[in-house]
Amino acid sequence: MKIARFFSCALLVFSPVALVGQEVSDLTISETQVVLEIGDRLELFLDAADSLGDFVEITVAQWTSSNDNVVTVELDLDVPGIATLVAQAAGTAEIEARVRGATASVSVRVNGGPQVSTPGSILALHTVRLAGARFNSPRECSAGIMTNRPGLILTTYSAIRGVEQLTVQNGTGASLGTVEVAAYDVAQNLAVLRISGPMAQGLTPSGSPNRGALVNATSFPGCRASEDGQVTVGNTAADGATFALAGDLGAEYLGSALVDSNGQLVGLVTGSNTGTAGNPLNEILTAAETAPISQTVTQVATQEGHLYGAIDLSSPVSGGTARITPSETTAWPEIATEQTLPFTFRGPTGFYTAELLVDGEFVSSRLLRVQQGITTRESLTEPLPFAQGPAENQAQPDQRPNTPANQPPETVKGGGGFPIPVLIVAVLGGGIAALLAGGGDPGGDPGGGGGGTGGSGTGGITIAIPIP
Repeated sequence: MKIARFFSCALLVFSPVALVGQEVSDLTISETQVVLEIGDRLELFLDAADSLGDFVEITVAQWTSSNDNVVTVELDLDVPGIATLVAQAAGTAEIEARVRGATASVSVRVNGGPQVSTPGSILALHTVRLAGARFNSPRECSAGIMTNRPGLILTTYSAIRGVEQLTVQNGTGASLGTVEVAAYDVAQNLAVLRISGPMAQGLTPSGSPNRGALVNATSFPGCRASEDGQVTVGNTAADGATFALAGDLGAEYLGSALVDSNGQLVGLVTGSNTGTAGNPLNEILTAAETAPISQTVTQVATQEGHLYGAIDLSSPVSGGTARITPSETTAWPEIATEQTLPFTFRGPTGFYTAELLVDGEFVSSRLLRVQQGITTRESLTEPLPFAQGPAENQAQPDQRPNTPANQPPETVKGGGGFPIPVLIVAVLGGGIAALLAGGGDPGGDPGGGGGGTGGSGTGGITIAIPIP
């Protein structure tokens, strides 16, 4: 398991940039129907798209309530696409948002008092919604779970992968304050977040579920209201760290707690049909709990080389589609896509193979590079430049040998350690404490990034400390 530690920094504020002349054809709010109790607060998010489905950044938005006696709207002056509902009295109201002539609305009902807990409320009470913003991309939401460790939330690394801004809300929609990354493990798809705001006592990961057990999970499809699902537990891996889920929950369930019929947290959804058991979860929580310093999500994305860029793709060939696949072995396979041209491809920095297809038949292919924080334009044309060999000025993947500066750090085996590599990176005073690795077999890091210096051994963990 790899754990990273850094100095804590203030959360970056996302400031949209106006795209002059870009019309809004589709406006959506993060919720469509809401039930609140008097005194509840709920943060809403707007997403806008043009007629081609491309993301439009929001610079001005108008929010209104049909009944201010029931629900009032508090605006975020820095981010016009965010507003907070405040439940004032029992009743109903319609909340409308308007951006450049496009409108969206949400229906709100406010109850007169607190609701009685139900057996299924355990998952709802402790689940949080993580809303992540990446460069030039619509906001995406994932689940996380409040844990028994004060201020720590457990989720997947994919929830923060490439994210530049992250907000965390509890079940009532209230913000839990600023967010930092206390620990993460790219290979195991785990991350632990540290929040600044108050948080209710959470759940404690416990062991592994029994084969055939029915477990519950929660998702936030389209960043809207939560949806619950159930799945049956399959076989457990030989090392006991993961177990199969008999059915495909879907990517939207990543980061959700898996709660059994006894209300126990028996795992976390880390793949569409994979759960991670209690022992690895407790291991990364312990490492995060003892970490005195953290880092922002942007620092994590920078460290791992996962910040996003975009390419506007087009072609003079009529009826063409483009198939985009990562060209580097450390890239995420799920980023691959095939769409009708023209469209905008968004993904982490790196090299991609772009194939032009017409009626499903291959026409040409070329190598493209996504660059951090910018949108470039590329045209896919005939003849076959890639098949005839890359052009002299065409960007090429890094062919350098694996040197200490561009290969994953070596780990050492430790007795009694948890069977995955552990990486802890810290900033101490004016220096950088770079690698803590322990317990487990060395393996490739699918997330990239890393590198380090020599260090001193402490049992099964290797610590790299910079020379002052």
